[in-house]
Amino acid sequence: MESSLEDYLNSRFDPQLAWYGRKSAHYKKYSQTLNVVTLVGGILTPILGSGGYRQATLITATIVAIGLAMLKYFKFEDQWYTYRTTVEELKREKIHFSYGVDVYAYAEEPEKLFIERSESLIGGEHLSWCSLVQEKPAHKGK
Repeated sequence: MESSLEDYLNSRFDPQLAWYGRKSAHYKKYSQTLNVVTLVGGILTPILGSGGYRQATLITATIVAIGLAMLKYFKFEDQWYTYRTTVEELKREKIHFSYGVDVYAYAEEPEKLFIERSESLIGGEHLSWCSLVQEKPAHKGK
């Protein structure tokens, strides 16, 4: 079965590039939102505490603790960086291939090399994701 580069780009490369872009934006939004919430809550907690607002202090401190726990457990920032890096590496690979530079300048079969290198980047990201997921904090006492 002979497939063309255009088939690969349309059915695999471009959809993967778009998926990584969406995931990157998704995790960026979560990371930045939780960071802002914990920052603002961290600033408000002592202010509210010094003003004698016990319930508000407790609520903001709880929100800060939950936000920090979520950031640490779900690793939104790490996932954002991983997906963004993959997007930029895939874009760079496509540009190098399109202009016949870097390893493509002297390649005997540049289309096959492009597919191999692109799949290697996609596979490498998957391995990074697996290790990131496995690094989640273990429950104590087990």
